[in-house]
Amino acid sequence: MSFDIIPLSAMMSKWTAEDIDTYLGSFSCERDRDLETFLRKKATEYEKRDLARTFLLVENESIIGYISLATTVLRIEEDWPVSSTLKKRMNILGGTATAFLIGQMCKADDVREKLGSYMISLAVMLFDGVREVCGGRVVCVDCKKDLLEFYERNGFKKINSPSESGLYRMVLLY
Repeated sequence: MSFDIIPLSAMMSKWTAEDIDTYLGSFSCERDRDLETFLRKKATEYEKRDLARTFLLVENESIIGYISLATTVLRIEEDWPVSSTLKKRMNILGGTATAFLIGQMCKADDVREKLGSYMISLAVMLFDGVREVCGGRVVCVDCKKDLLEFYERNGFKKINSPSESGLYRMVLLY
């Protein structure tokens, strides 16, 4: 499989808003409509407001997947099962640490290839550049229960019980 990685910001500097909306509107993910909606309706706003950066995986002019990356404040609650060693490695101060966030990660319905591990590697590679300039050692993701095993296979550790919305916070340390 051969594809290009296109930053949404680069597209926004060259295309009209209407063309971008049409192009992003072609993306479909029936497995998770929230992820589909994010790309179609929110990604450009997040880009404009500097809340996240979205990267499109494009093959033959079709979006086959995307990732959205951001920074976050990672709050560690007292009742979370996080060892003192892990807290120290995460630079937890006063119950918080800065972290890189894989906010959204999704592939299109018609893509048969497994892209998840590649997208995680891409995210870490992109965070490497930020890390060189600003420091940081934690990559985190919030995921549903059915994705815990996938993220664990990719080096993430679960650090909490599910939130009220059913999401688990997972971290990967540099």
